[in-house]
Amino acid sequence: MTTKAVRDWVRAQFGAKSLISTIVILASLVPDWMSRFQFWREIAISAFHKPWFPLVARLVIILCGVAVIVSDYRAHLRAGHHNITSTKAETTPILYSATFGRFDREANPPHSKLAILLEVINIADRRKKVQGIGKVRAQIKFELGDWHRVFAPCAWVSEYFSSVDLGPGETRELIVAMRNTAMGTWADWRAVTNRRGSSGEAISVNFQQEIAPFRDGTILVELISCDFGTVVARFELGWQQQSADGITGGVTYVKQLS
Repeated sequence: MTTKAVRDWVRAQFGAKSLISTIVILASLVPDWMSRFQFWREIAISAFHKPWFPLVARLVIILCGVAVIVSDYRAHLRAGHHNITSTKAETTPILYSATFGRFDREANPPHSKLAILLEVINIADRRKKVQGIGKVRAQIKFELGDWHRVFAPCAWVSEYFSSVDLGPGETRELIVAMRNTAMGTWADWRAVTNRRGSSGEAISVNFQQEIAPFRDGTILVELISCDFGTVVARFELGWQQQSADGITGGVTYVKQLS
């Protein structure tokens, strides 16, 4: 049995308290241990009164502090963080499947509907470790003039449930808004939510929630961790309900806030 195997076995069988107690017991078996303790105690007291002791103590404290910072930084690098970003919102046809309760990218007039999709990606980076973000839900806040509304949890393309997992190098598309009909006007936008959290729950998609027409403003998209309830990423989108030509509209810019 190798030394490493013995060490791993001891760690698996005993906790820190047991190991400390074992060391204390073994120390008590050392012959003449009291005189040895007294000897080192006197040395310590003598060193404490030396003129160089404060300088050495200060140096030791500084080195310990630097060691803790370096250790924390290395652990930080090993742990990694997500690299969630978004730079694009695309207007494209999507098709709803009532059987499965999800939307897919598909142009199938007159059944498909025009939607604005926000591309969210967890970018891998060769210079640092990028970790998965875990399960997240999305909430969307519309601030269009004097009209303010929050929709959550919002629906994702090609996803059955309200939450998605974003591993390194993975991309998901969030439905920001959807036209109510394939040939409707640009003022006829709806928010889309999906309250189905798992396979044990019934399909619960709602795409009849109206967005106030003929108002410009901003949209705040927030990704929320399902495990911790914290906001892990935020994006601001510019919203133009109808442009000067009376035809086009939608998202005018995408800006990452955090």
